[in-house]
Amino acid sequence: MLGLINPPQKPARTVEFRALPNLCVFAGTDVSSEKLITLFHYTRIKRIDRIFEFQLDKKAMSEMPSRTSAGKELKKTLQDLLGNRVETGGTLHITSCSALVIPEDPAMIEVIRKHAKLKGCIKRGEPPGYLLVKSESDIFNFVKRCREFGFDIKES
Repeated sequence: MLGLINPPQKPARTVEFRALPNLCVFAGTDVSSEKLITLFHYTRIKRIDRIFEFQLDKKAMSEMPSRTSAGKELKKTLQDLLGNRVETGGTLHITSCSALVIPEDPAMIEVIRKHAKLKGCIKRGEPPGYLLVKSESDIFNFVKRCREFGFDIKES
């Protein structure tokens, strides 16, 4: 403040999110506040730090009053956080006759490969910078899903 020393660096964002088979959930402090509120509301809190630790517990879920089902709210929150929805979007150029997908941003390739609803349609062994839709997958269904998840589609 007085200009005597350099201010400390801003801490790195903590957007980590993991769900383990033992019903334990780890969420970083920079995860969307509405998602964190749902976790705080319906789970047992095990640790508060830069990464929060929650334990899914039937008793905790049943004790909290809610307008809708606690299970449905938690399921929706977990699906959002685990990546069933594409947050960023982007533009994809698709050649329907050859099922070739050309993303404008190369980072979108990994987003599509990891996306729960799109990764099953993608063929392995594609050329670098491109994606190929499997021959047994319906290209029009793939395009529809991409649009639902926020991608802008340009067909050629």
